[in-house]
Amino acid sequence: MSGANFTLEQILDRIREFTQRTHQYFNLSEILSFTAQEVREVLGSDRVVIYRFLPDGDGVVAEESVSPEWQGIIGQLIYDPCFNTDWKAEYQQGRISILEDTDAQPLEQCYKDLLTSLQIRANLVVPILVTRQRLQENVITSPDIWGLLIVHQCSSPRQWHSLEIKFVQLITTQVGIALRQLEVQQQLRQQNKLLETEQVVLQAHQVIEKELHGQEALLRSMTDSSQLGFYVVNNRNDEILYFNYRFCEIWGIEYLAEKMQRGEVKNNDIIPDCVRLIADVPAFAESCKPLQSEENRCTIEDEILFVDGRTIRRFSSQVRDIYDRYFGRLYIFEDISQRKQLEKSLRLTDFSFESLSLSVTWFDKNGKVLRLNQAACRSLGYSRTELESMSVYDFDPDWSQELWSKAWQVLKKRQSITFISRHQRKDGQIFPVEISANYIKFNDEEYVFAFAEDISDRIEAEAALRESEVRWQYALEGNGDGVWDWNIQTKELFSSGRWKEMLGFAGDEIGNKINDWEILVHPDDIKQIYQELEKHFCGATEQFTNEYRLQCKDGTYKWILARGKVIERTKNGVPLRMIGTNTDITERKLMEETLKQQAERERMIYAIAQHIRQSLDLEQILNTTVDEVRQFLQTDRVIIYRFNPDWSGVVVKESVAEGWLKILNMEITDTYFVDRQGKLYEDNTIREIPDIYHAGFDPCHIELLEKLQVRAKLVVPILQSDNLWGLLVAHHCSSPRQWYPWESELLQQLAIQVAIAIQQSELHQKLQIANKQLENLALIDQLTQVANRRCFDRTLSDEWTRLIREQRPLSLLLCDIDYFKQYNDNYGHTDGDVCLKLIAQALRKGVQRPIDLVARYGGEEFAIILPHTDSNGAVIVAQKIQQAIQELHLPHVASIVSKCVTISIGIATKIPTLETVPLDLIEAADRALYQAKSTGRNRFFIEIPDS
Repeated sequence: MSGANFTLEQILDRIREFTQRTHQYFNLSEILSFTAQEVREVLGSDRVVIYRFLPDGDGVVAEESVSPEWQGIIGQLIYDPCFNTDWKAEYQQGRISILEDTDAQPLEQCYKDLLTSLQIRANLVVPILVTRQRLQENVITSPDIWGLLIVHQCSSPRQWHSLEIKFVQLITTQVGIALRQLEVQQQLRQQNKLLETEQVVLQAHQVIEKELHGQEALLRSMTDSSQLGFYVVNNRNDEILYFNYRFCEIWGIEYLAEKMQRGEVKNNDIIPDCVRLIADVPAFAESCKPLQSEENRCTIEDEILFVDGRTIRRFSSQVRDIYDRYFGRLYIFEDISQRKQLEKSLRLTDFSFESLSLSVTWFDKNGKVLRLNQAACRSLGYSRTELESMSVYDFDPDWSQELWSKAWQVLKKRQSITFISRHQRKDGQIFPVEISANYIKFNDEEYVFAFAEDISDRIEAEAALRESEVRWQYALEGNGDGVWDWNIQTKELFSSGRWKEMLGFAGDEIGNKINDWEILVHPDDIKQIYQELEKHFCGATEQFTNEYRLQCKDGTYKWILARGKVIERTKNGVPLRMIGTNTDITERKLMEETLKQQAERERMIYAIAQHIRQSLDLEQILNTTVDEVRQFLQTDRVIIYRFNPDWSGVVVKESVAEGWLKILNMEITDTYFVDRQGKLYEDNTIREIPDIYHAGFDPCHIELLEKLQVRAKLVVPILQSDNLWGLLVAHHCSSPRQWYPWESELLQQLAIQVAIAIQQSELHQKLQIANKQLENLALIDQLTQVANRRCFDRTLSDEWTRLIREQRPLSLLLCDIDYFKQYNDNYGHTDGDVCLKLIAQALRKGVQRPIDLVARYGGEEFAIILPHTDSNGAVIVAQKIQQAIQELHLPHVASIVSKCVTISIGIATKIPTLETVPLDLIEAADRALYQAKSTGRNRFFIEIPDS
C-alpha cells in the first residue's frame, strides 16, 4: 500500500487498528517498535525511524524499522550542526518537513552530507507532540515536542502524496496520546508512594531573595537597554522582585515605574492597569492557569492580543530557590506586532503569487530567472529547480542577449510593456505567449516582473474565425458539447441539438428566445450570470466564463460551464452578437462535493482528537462529539448511551434537532433491549438500520423506537479495555435513511476517540483522589484532625501579607494544656492522646468564623489565628474556649490548679506593616502565654502593644 493507491477508508482502517493495538501496550519500547513497523509497512518505504530529542538539543534514534539492504541507525546520537533551534520551535507548532530529492533541492552542505551518510534520498518528517498536564489542577499545557517520526526513502527520490502525509500525521497524533497516557500512569504510581510529608525550610525564601537582590544590579545593567520587557514576581508574598522600564512601556504603566522601584506597589496592584489593554480577558485568564502550578517547570510561550491591535509574545518560567522550591515566576514580554503584520503580508503575497493561473516570473536585469510560480513550471514543462538555473534565452527562442539589452532600456523608460513572443517547452514544443513585463527597483536592485499567457488557443481561434463562418469555427474552439448563438439586440438565442440533448430535450421542445433559457436557469444563479455578462460586455474580461445550473426535462439540475465571447459590436462598442459553448461539468461538481465532505470528516476527527489532547473536561468533549456528528451527518438526533451492569442503560449525552423528542437522561429498561441489545454489541458489531420496519425487530422493540420517534438508526459500540461501555447512536426520525459505509467508518473512528476521552477522565479522577490524600497528609494533624504546624505557618504568612494591604488587626492565641506532662505520667499516653483530641474539639467550638484557624502548634500547644480581630474580640474568643474546656470535665488529679484539665492562653494583637514580620506576633503571644503560666495558670494574658 502507498499514497498512490490507498484510499481514505483504508487509512481509517489502519488508524483504527493502530489505535487499538497501541492501547494494548504498557511500555514505551513496544509502542515505538510497533509504530515504526506499521508506518514502513503501510508506506512501503526503505526505513522508518523515531527520533527522540535529548535535553542538550541533539537527539537519538530511539526506534527503527529498516529493509535488510539498508544500514541500520538505531541508537545513534545524531548531531546536526544545521539544525537551527527555530526549526525545533516550528516542529513544536506542528510543522512538517518534506524532502523529495536530496540532489534536486538546495540544501545546506552539512545537512546534505548528513543525509548522504545515512543513505537518504527523500524523507518525510512529522513531529510527535505530547500534551502535559499539571497534576494538582485540571489544566492542559501547550504541547511539548517529544521527538520526530521520520520516513526515509533510500533507493531513489520520492514524491510524497497528501494521503501519505495525512496518514503519518494521524499516526503521530495517536503516538502522542499513547505517550501521554504512559506518563499519566507513571505519575499515578509515583503519587501513590508519596505518603510522607516534608519539613518546611522557612529560611529558603529569605536566602533566595538575598541572592536575587545581590544580582539585581547586574541584571538591570543587561536589560535596561533591551527591547524585551523583563518582570520577576514572588508568588509567595506578591512582591515585584525585578522589572525593567521596557516592561512598563509595553503595558502602558510608565507612571507606576517609580512606585514599583520603591516597592510601594505589589503585583496585584498593577494588574487592573494592565488588564485594560488585553483584547480577550477570559482567554488571557485561561492562559494564566498553567502558570499557577508549582509542578509546571516548563518554559511557556504564548501570544497576547492587545485592544490597540498590538501582539505581545510572552515567555514565562519558574524561579526556584537553592532547595529547588518554587517561589515565583520570570516573565519576558516582546512586542512582535510589526513582525506578525510582516509575516501575514509575506504569506498573503506568496499565496497570491502561487495561486495565479498565469505564468509569473522574476528576472534580474541580465535575464536570469530568480523565481517563478507553479503555473510557469506547468506551462514550460520544467521543474522549479531547473527553471531557476536558467535565463530567458534558454526557453524563449526569439530573445538574444543583444535584444534583451535593448528591451531593458525601453522597459526602464516606459516602466511596463506588453508584447507577443514565443516560449519553448522542455519537450521542444514552441507556443505563442503574450508577455506583460514590468520594471521594478527595490533596495537599489533592478528586476523584471513578467506575466506570460499562453495564447495558442486565441491565435488558433482567430485564424479559424478568419477562414470560415464565425459561429461554427468558434464552436470548434470550445469542446463541442453544446453551441449557442445569441443576438443580443433581438433577444434571439440559437441552441444546437447537442445543447438541448444535454438537458434531455428534443430539438423543438425549447424556444429560441432568451426568456426560454432564463426559465431553465436555477433561481440562485441568474443574478451572478448577468453580472459576469455585464463585465464581459464592458470589456473587463476577455471571455465570458461562468458555472451555473440548468434544469433538465426530468426536473433535475445539471451543472454547466458556459464560455462565450462577443464577436460583433457597434462603432460605439455596444455588443450585438455573442457565441459560446456549454460543457456538462456535473460529475466534476459531484466529485468536488465528495472531496469537501471527505475533508470535513478529517477535520472533525482531528478536532475531536485535539479536544481530547487539550482538555480533561469529559462533558465538553462528549457534547462537542454529538453536536458535530449530528451537524455533519445532517440527521435528527445523536446520542451517547451508557450501559448499566444489568444491560439497562441511560442516555448521557444528546444533540437533537428542533421539533424532535428530547431523550437526555432517559433510562432504557425495555425487556427486548435489555435482554438482547447489550450482548449484540459486545463483539464490536456496527448496526446499520435503514428502516426499523424492515429490520426484523420484535413488536415491543418497534413500539419503543416509535415512542422515541426513530425511523432509521446507525449504532456503533464504545469499548473500554474490550468491555462494552456504551453506544454512539445516530437517529434519523423524519424518514428511512440508507447509511453509507463512510458514515459507519466515521462513527466507529469517533467512538474510538470517545473511548480514549473516557479513559483519560477516569485516570484524571484517580489522580485527583491521590492529590487530595497528599494534601490531607501535608496540612492536617493526624491525631487531632486540626491544622498542623505547616498549615499554621502558611496561613499566618498569607494573612499577614493580606492585612498589610488592608491595615486591619490580626490576633493570635497560643494555648498550652496545664501540667500535661503530669497528665501523661498519671493516665498514660493513650489517654493523653484522647485528651488532645477533646481539647482540639473544644477549641474549634470556641471559634465561629470560617476564616479563623485552629492548629496544633506542637506537643500540647495549640494556636488560633483570628484575622480582622482586635484585642477585645480575642478576649471573647479566649473566654469561650476556657468555658468549653471546663464543660469537658476531664479529670486531672495531678494538676496543682484544678481537679480537671485546664489551659493557659497568651493573646497578642497587631496590625501588620512592612516593617514587621509574623514572628513578631508569635513572640508577643508567647510572652503573654509565659505571663499566664507564671501568674498561676488556668487563665489568659494579653500582651500590651507598644504605644
